[in-house]
Amino acid sequence: MSLEIVIGLITFFLFLQALFAGSEIALISCDKAVIKSLADSGSKSAKMVLDSFVDIEKFISTTLVGINLSLITSTVILTFYIDKNYGKGSELYTVLILSPLIVIFGQVVPKAIFQKRRNTIILWAIYPIWIASKIFYPILLVVNIFTKKILNLIGKTENAFITREELINVIEGDTSKPVTDNKKRIIKRIFRFSETTADEIMIPLIQVRALDENATVKEAVDMINETGHS
Repeated sequence: MSLEIVIGLITFFLFLQALFAGSEIALISCDKAVIKSLADSGSKSAKMVLDSFVDIEKFISTTLVGINLSLITSTVILTFYIDKNYGKGSELYTVLILSPLIVIFGQVVPKAIFQKRRNTIILWAIYPIWIASKIFYPILLVVNIFTKKILNLIGKTENAFITREELINVIEGDTSKPVTDNKKRIIKRIFRFSETTADEIMIPLIQVRALDENATVKEAVDMINETGHS
């Protein structure tokens, strides 16, 4: 294998790694409202992106498999070439040559670019990701089964969403930016509004106060302060 072919293959797999790494960031961080708007207007690629959100784990796994396969392949190619032509020390030379290329051009640069233009880039990057998900299906199937086995051993995962009670506890326990008692009371009422019954907020008719249609704003404010009604 000539040096030109080795350079060409490494460049190709480095490009694939950059594509998968950048696509992962773009898929996670893209604005779903913008994508949905484009899908509603007839964009086929935007519809594919929306569909990918339904099974986001599969597509994230696809990018991770693509990144690792590209990395392994380029490493094997370069190691084989150096070992064949220069003998001992091929592993060290491979690390010294590939490490900066992988970090800079395979990870940092593509992720920065894809993150900056995520809503635009994901519309064309979704095509190779979809194709790769079909090609990698056997691998993804094995990974999925293995992951489920591990999760079953670990036990039930915690809810990814914070509950109302947890958020209230955070607010009450935050000493860095203390919340006033009045604001705490308002926040609690907001979270517990769905539990409020009609009889708790109803006001007897004899206590209802009315304003004249020609009343001023000041008169309205005074009445609110006086009665506590809004």
